[in-house]
Amino acid sequence: SWYFNFYEDGKRYTERVGQVSKSVAEEKLAIKRSEVIRGEWKPKKIRTPFDKFKEQYLEWSKGNKKPGSSLRDKCSLKHLSRFFGGKTLSEISSFSIETYKLARKKEGAEPATINRELGCLRHMFNMALKWKKAQVNPVREVKFLKEPKEKERILTEEEETRLLEAVRTGHKAKHLEAIIITALNTGMRKGEVL
Repeated sequence: SWYFNFYEDGKRYTERVGQVSKSVAEEKLAIKRSEVIRGEWKPKKIRTPFDKFKEQYLEWSKGNKKPGSSLRDKCSLKHLSRFFGGKTLSEISSFSIETYKLARKKEGAEPATINRELGCLRHMFNMALKWKKAQVNPVREVKFLKEPKEKERILTEEEETRLLEAVRTGHKAKHLEAIIITALNTGMRKGEVL
């Protein structure tokens, strides 16, 4: 059996040609390429329901990811389901994902939360491509939100004094004094200090 597999304008086209000679397969490939260039041939859409694939993805997530990551996927997909439930994967476009971003912002979700949900959706589509359940990943065309950087918290002199006093007076914390003094004076990470 022969198959053709080629890219045109960034889109992948694949199809089974069948049991024919190599020259016939090459002719059919040339015909298909010209049809694609002229815009006459469209690949068959894969109609995978979002809700059904979400369950398959969650099963995969439980078996292949750490429990915390799997739980994060479940939470993200709960929000995504409210918006994309009832649709097929092929009906989800980059525009509908942009609309989802705006809707979540109006609900008061933080940019980091929305980005984690979009990251889950992107990975879900990557797996759908891998498992031949979808033809494109529309999340690739979506720009994630800018996340504000967390401010670095530095102890004041008064807080440093109180911390060291608590360590020196506490009978179970005396062994921590050297660690705290090293951390305060060097700025090392916990692992480096230890």
